[in-house]
Amino acid sequence: MNKKYYCLLSFVVLLFSCVNNSENTDEVKVFDVSNPEQVSLGDIFSELEVIYMDAGAKSYVQGTRYVRPCGDKYLFMDNSLNIYVFDTKGHFISSSKLVEGHGHGEFIIPMGGCYNPYTKNIEIITPTHLMFYDVNFKFVKSVQLPSEYPGEKNDNKSLFFDEIYDLSDHLHVLITNNDRRGQDVNSLFLFDSKTKQIIKKMSFDEDVIHDIHSQAFPFQDYDDENLLFLPPRTSKYIYKFNKETHELHPFISFKYGEDYYSEEKLEQICKSSGPMEMYKYMNNNPKNMPLRESYSDGKFYILADGGTSKIFDSNLIIVDTNNENVKILPFKMGDKNQLYIPSLVSDNILYISQSEPEINESLIAAFPGKVTEVNKYKADSTVNDNIAVLKYHLK
Repeated sequence: MNKKYYCLLSFVVLLFSCVNNSENTDEVKVFDVSNPEQVSLGDIFSELEVIYMDAGAKSYVQGTRYVRPCGDKYLFMDNSLNIYVFDTKGHFISSSKLVEGHGHGEFIIPMGGCYNPYTKNIEIITPTHLMFYDVNFKFVKSVQLPSEYPGEKNDNKSLFFDEIYDLSDHLHVLITNNDRRGQDVNSLFLFDSKTKQIIKKMSFDEDVIHDIHSQAFPFQDYDDENLLFLPPRTSKYIYKFNKETHELHPFISFKYGEDYYSEEKLEQICKSSGPMEMYKYMNNNPKNMPLRESYSDGKFYILADGGTSKIFDSNLIIVDTNNENVKILPFKMGDKNQLYIPSLVSDNILYISQSEPEINESLIAAFPGKVTEVNKYKADSTVNDNIAVLKYHLK
């Protein structure tokens, strides 16, 4: 399937935001990434670990959105927003599929979810409630989510959330989606699940360029006082979020150059009459586009579309904010050392979740450093069409 069409499928019914000016832009640091130094796999990575997840019907994960290390566990989310828990050796623990239904402590429609490091519980967002489970998906409690922002005209629209980040055992940042049939799209709400009250609202809607994006983790660690907020939509900025004051400010912007869609072109796409017209335009005018970002230890890791019609033609752009050095690692569909969509970078490791059949011997053999495989199945395994965690250790 054409990758640009793949990105658009999720947005068939959505309207697109146009770009306005933002306050506090004088604080924004602009990094020019238009002339990067091309590097090879061996220049960036020293070691590859492949941890195969248990095969079996209960643990089968089809089409992962991301994997995240959570202490001694891995959390996966698939394209249907199901969550799966494995230990770090690849052994299956549990899945949110066990609590899908109409019964007590169950849900029908998942909107998003996360692991809360303060309570060690898993939280699932539904259209009306925030559900809490332990890692075995034993029900803990549910809290009703606010349907509107107090004192604000809602035009018969409700609040719908699809992302969550935990600041404590009871304080959460909820992110509204980009469906304009809902209230306050592209906004952050500070929510206290103990009092069931909204404490604060922050909007990033005015800086959204358009809605094609595949950001996995909008909040990532920056320093002792601040988090980075990397919007789950294509935005003009990456923001700084203060953990104590809960203030949100534009912080960083990237200048990509002529090989990428410009703001003007994206505004042109934004004004098109529908997703199919957008798909046609992008097919006829192929350009690169940033899709996913991660931050660790002074460096941004940006997965960018390769500007072709092939799904896996991509570039990994590495921006060192300390010396403003920019490197690019290109990948083409069919390369033996193909790099798939990264989830995030944590503790100097780039994490990828990938379908096991695509992790072939040639990919392993092509890696220019140490390779370790963990929990690999026996040849007579009855079910081996599952996933693995790829851990690329950075130099």
